[in-house]
Amino acid sequence: MFTDNAAWRIRQIVAAGRVLNVISLQLDDEGISGGIHNSSSTLFRLLYLAYNDLGGIEIPRGIHNLKHLTHLNLSDAGFVGQVPIEVSLLRRLVSLDLSSYRYGRRLKIENPNLKMLLQNLTGLRELYLDRVNIRAQGNEWCQAISSSLPQLQILSFRFCGLSGPMHHSLSKLHSLSVVQLDGNNMSSVVPNFFANLSSLTTLSLSDCGLKGSFPEMIFQVPTLENLHLSYNELLTGTIPHFHQNASFRTIWLSGTNFSGPLPNSIGNLSMLSQIALSHCSFTGSIPESLFTLERLDTLFLSHNFFNGTIQLEKFQRLHNLIRLDLSYNSLFVDTSISNTSLSTFPQLSELALASCDLHKFPDLINQHNMYELDLSNNQITGEVPNWIWEIGDGALFSLNLSLNLLVGLQKPYHIPILLDVLDLHSNQLQGNNISGRIPDTFFVNCALEILDISQNCLEGSLPASLANCKSLQVLNVGNNNIDDSFPCMLPSSLRVLVLRFNRFHGHVRCRKSWPNLQIIDIASNNFTGYLYPKSFSRMMLEKDAQSRGDYLNYRETFLGSYYQAKLKVVLKGVDLELVKILTIFTAIDFFGNNFQGRYQMQLVNSVVFIFSTYPTMLLPEQSQDH
Repeated sequence: MFTDNAAWRIRQIVAAGRVLNVISLQLDDEGISGGIHNSSSTLFRLLYLAYNDLGGIEIPRGIHNLKHLTHLNLSDAGFVGQVPIEVSLLRRLVSLDLSSYRYGRRLKIENPNLKMLLQNLTGLRELYLDRVNIRAQGNEWCQAISSSLPQLQILSFRFCGLSGPMHHSLSKLHSLSVVQLDGNNMSSVVPNFFANLSSLTTLSLSDCGLKGSFPEMIFQVPTLENLHLSYNELLTGTIPHFHQNASFRTIWLSGTNFSGPLPNSIGNLSMLSQIALSHCSFTGSIPESLFTLERLDTLFLSHNFFNGTIQLEKFQRLHNLIRLDLSYNSLFVDTSISNTSLSTFPQLSELALASCDLHKFPDLINQHNMYELDLSNNQITGEVPNWIWEIGDGALFSLNLSLNLLVGLQKPYHIPILLDVLDLHSNQLQGNNISGRIPDTFFVNCALEILDISQNCLEGSLPASLANCKSLQVLNVGNNNIDDSFPCMLPSSLRVLVLRFNRFHGHVRCRKSWPNLQIIDIASNNFTGYLYPKSFSRMMLEKDAQSRGDYLNYRETFLGSYYQAKLKVVLKGVDLELVKILTIFTAIDFFGNNFQGRYQMQLVNSVVFIFSTYPTMLLPEQSQDH
C-alpha cells in the first residue's frame, strides 16, 4: 500500500499523460510499504523508491519499461534477491543506487554477474552497490567496471564481499572522483595508481585488510579531500609534508600502524574538519600549527605515543571543536586556567582525557553542550563535585571516572535522568551498600540495556515497569533481600538473568520465552515445584551465525570502543568472574532451591556450561501446557 500523498502524486503524473517520458520520479522516504507486483506495469514506468519498505520482494523484471530513466535509486527500499538482468536494459542510466543500509535484507549479484549487469550501462557516472552481495575476486569486479563504465565518477561498493587485490584496470577510469570500498577483504597493498587519478576527491578503504606501506604520493593528490583508511591493522605509513594547496577535509587513520611525528605542515590544511589518528603509533609532540585550524570539529589522538605537556586551554582556539580525545599517550594535560575560562569552548560535546596525568577535575562547569566525558585512569582525588551532574545542562549521558582516587560524591547531588553510562569502578569510594526498594519508575521506551545492582541491601519486589525496557540484555540483582516471584514480565531481549541469593519464591513457569537467554542463575532462593523447560530450551541450541564468538556489550562510545558486561558465575563452587561474556557462552545454575524430583542436562556444544544439582526434575516438553 502507498501513503495517500505518494498515491496522489502518481495519479497526477499519470493523468497528465507524461508517463512514458518520465526521467525521474522521486518518492523516496514516503512511507510506502507492502508488495509491488509485476502486473503493475504502468507503475513500473515511474518509480523511484529509495527509503521505503516494499516487503522483502525481488526487483520486478518489468523495471526495463523505464526506458527514459536516467537516475534509478532503489536504496533501502526493501528489495531482496538477485538483481534482474532487465536492469542492464536501462541504457540511459547515469546514476544507479541499489544500496542497503537500514535493513538486514540484501540484494545479490551472482547470476547474472556484475559484468553481465553492467555491460550495457556505458553511460553510468554514479554506481552505488553498498551491501549488495557480489562476492567477486579482484580482477573480476575491477575489469567488469573498467571495461563497461568508462565515464564512471563515483564507485561505492562498501561491504559487498569483494576480494583483492585491486586490479590495475581501475586506473583506466580517469574520471573517478569518489572510491568507497570499505568493509571488503582486499588483503593487499594499496596500489599506486590512485595517485594518478587527477579528479580524486574521496578514497575510502577502511576495514579492508590492507597491508604494506601506504603510498605517500596519494597524500599529494591536490584534489583529495577525504582519506579514510581506519581499521587496517597491517597498514603502515607516515604522514608527509602537506603543501599549501592541499584540499583535505577529513583524514581517518585510526586502527592502523601509521607512525612517526605529526608534521607541523598540518597547519596548511585550512579546510580540515576531522582528523582521527587513534590506536596508531604516532610519536612526538602535538604541533602548534594544529591550533590554527579554525574549521576543525573532530580531533582523535588517543592510544599513541605523543608526549610532552599540553595546555587544555589551547584548544579554545578551535572554535568549532566538538569532539576531542587525547587519552592514553605520554601526555601531561595541564587543565589550569590563566586569563580565560574553559567555558569558552562553545561547541564541545565529547571530551576524553583518560590517562592524561590529571590530579584534579578540570573546570567544565559551564559546558552546556557536553554529553560524554571520560576522565578515567588518572590521579584525581577527593569527592566527585556535584556540579558535574549539571554538565550539558543536565543532558549528560556518559560519564567515566573509573580508575581514580575518588572517595565519594559531594552532596547534594542529582544524577541526570538521561545518564546512560556511569562508571565509577576502581576508586576509593566509601559507603558502596544501597538499601530500600527499587523504584517502579522505568518509563515507556526505556533504553536501559544493563542493570547490575547486585551485592546490596535491596528488598521488596522487582518493579513491574522493567517490562518497559525492551532492550534490556543483562539483569543482575544477585545477593540482595528481594522477596518476589519469578519475573515473567522481563522483555524477550534478555540474555543474562541473575537472581541468586535472594528470597524469590514460587514456581518458575511463564507464558513467554527468552530466545536470546544464555545465562540464568537463580540459585539459593526459595523456588518450588517442577521446572518447565519451554522458557529456557532455546539456550540449549547452537547459537546462530551472528554470535560468532562476539562479546556481550551494550553501547558504543564516541571513541569507538564498547562497554562490556561483567558477571560472576559459580563453577563447581568456585566464583569465576567473566570480564568479557562471549555471546556463545551458556550457563545455568538452579542450585539451592526447593524444586521437586531430579534432572540431568547434556552439553549441546563445547562452549555450553550447565550447572545443575539435585533434587530437581525437568518435565518433558510434551507435558507442558504453557
